[in-house]
Amino acid sequence: MDYQFLEDFKKLSVKCPPINYKAKNMTVYRWVFDDMNDENNFKPRWYILPDVELEKIEQIKDAVTRDTKKCAMLALSMFVTEADAKDRFEYFLDTQGKKAYKRFGTYVSKGDITKNDGVSEEPNDIGHFNHHPAAKHEYEKRFIIISKL
Repeated sequence: MDYQFLEDFKKLSVKCPPINYKAKNMTVYRWVFDDMNDENNFKPRWYILPDVELEKIEQIKDAVTRDTKKCAMLALSMFVTEADAKDRFEYFLDTQGKKAYKRFGTYVSKGDITKNDGVSEEPNDIGHFNHHPAAKHEYEKRFIIISKL
């Protein structure tokens, strides 16, 4: 499968996406801004985080640890349920205040991903999982806004 961020993956010393990630058909939830065509809606954290935070990661001496973290940050965060998405956003509101809205979005969107859209890890205990998108996807056309954060 060709991945959207393949050139970034090639720079890492670890396998990215990890071999245990699987292609899935499922309905998922993601934070977005009010315009579904906003370029940040389906951009991974690596491209959204402030330079100060990125520099901290770059300074990690152990290449495997650093590159494993980078790989995770080159994935899209998704959630199993709308409630999971809202609950996790509350954490960022508590830790970052209103900056969370500028960084991550103002709404919850819902959409279907297919086995052709990339690969995902298994959801964790808070209903979050990382998804590495395929090079060709049209999430902005398939996701719809369903609620305000």
